Amino acid sequence: MANNISIINGKFVIGKRSVVGDPRRKYEDRVYVGVIGQSNEDPLIVGIVADGVGSADFGSRGAQLAIDTAVSVLEKYAGSDIPSLLVKACKFANQAVYVENQNNSGDGLSTLTI
Repeated sequence: MANNISIINGKFVIGKRSVVGDPRRKYEDRVYVGVIGQSNEDPLIVGIVADGVGSADFGSRGAQLAIDTAVSVLEKYAGSDIPSLLVKACKFANQAVYVENQNNSGDGLSTLTI
């Protein structure tokens, strides 16, 4: 079980908590919550959930890669057009997971919600 709660500027409460149900199953889900600072822009308060496909051998790897890529894109690209930035983050994450699976004959499948 992971638990993390932060208060940002007295305005926002963000947190994450994971509960693994059946201990015999692999933990495939990943979560990220945090503040991503952008150069010359207001910081973004971000919550991301990636649900690795449980029937896949590498669902957890796909979920973590999707989150890592999305966070990297959000950190790298600045701008006030948040919807476009989120679309870009999802597209890059999708491409990263696809390439990883192609290069390793894997099945690291995952959903991604930002």
